[in-house]
Amino acid sequence: MKRLSFIVMAAAVLSLIAACSEKNENDGVYNPKKKIAKVYESSLRISKWYDNYYDTWQSDTTVWDKALSESWTWDGDKLTKITFYETHGTGENASQEVSEVINFTYNGEQLVRFEGEDEYMTFVYDGKELKSADLYDKDHPAKPLAKFSFEHNGDKIVKIILTQDEDDEWRKGSSRNMEKVLLRTVMPDEMTVDKTVDKINKTMSKSGAKGEVSIPFTLTWSGDNVSEVSATQTMDGETSTATIHFTYDKKNNPYKDLLFGILGLFENGEAMVFSKNNVTKSVTEYIYQEGPEIERQTHEENYTYTYDGDWPTYKEQEESYEGDEYSSYRKNCTYFEYLK
Repeated sequence: MKRLSFIVMAAAVLSLIAACSEKNENDGVYNPKKKIAKVYESSLRISKWYDNYYDTWQSDTTVWDKALSESWTWDGDKLTKITFYETHGTGENASQEVSEVINFTYNGEQLVRFEGEDEYMTFVYDGKELKSADLYDKDHPAKPLAKFSFEHNGDKIVKIILTQDEDDEWRKGSSRNMEKVLLRTVMPDEMTVDKTVDKINKTMSKSGAKGEVSIPFTLTWSGDNVSEVSATQTMDGETSTATIHFTYDKKNNPYKDLLFGILGLFENGEAMVFSKNNVTKSVTEYIYQEGPEIERQTHEENYTYTYDGDWPTYKEQEESYEGDEYSSYRKNCTYFEYLK
């Protein structure tokens, strides 16, 4: 059973950071000029590996055709519901079903709660500023799965403190579905997520952490965009550090201010709600130190867009890997439709 690790928790916090990047409006108010109506996705994966038994190279190609992944419902300027769809099979054999429905609740214009099938999150404000957020499991609502608190310097959030209880077995179980989807909020593609989860499991299997764990996250700003987020955790003599550097375009980010990005229910989305603009490159640096041994990993992702005016209508991400006995190529495509 997978547990919510340091980097997974980091991803959850990172997804929320820039939701408050502009203090001209109240925190928790998501009212973009262009509103998403539907999101579609397609992908391609090519894998090649050396088969030692037959002494030859083998290959496999999988194509997922463009299919509806999200449908957004609005009541005037308020987002009230997102319906997620899951596609089974490919080509003529493909079929779809609803995989999750998220409902949003407001106090005036500010989001105070959103709720999925298994989990929900509540938000507390002090006037315009977001002060805290708590994540709950519906089957165990007496105590939060995770708690978030926020520190400001003027009109910017400069620190987020995440607290997670690691003791109860049910908490570990309730986080099993959050591991990958939380990562999607900061790494908006399956390719990076798969690699990171493999590294998480390898590193955290040594941990055995118990009790309440708190991690502070430090934010660096460049104008209206978060340019860097870093966090460090030391546990049982092992230190893990994660730092993510971001580069942006000059166009409008349709997810900006969407607090929903903090929770892992945003499985199929590209929920980069950090900043005013869209991420074109992210460089993630992981450092793991246990005694004198130091392990480093750096991973870079690049994203290209097609725009209608100042808004993205298409997003593409590619990744390739070449090894002695294995190679892969993957491309993920996201298509945005807006309300007319």
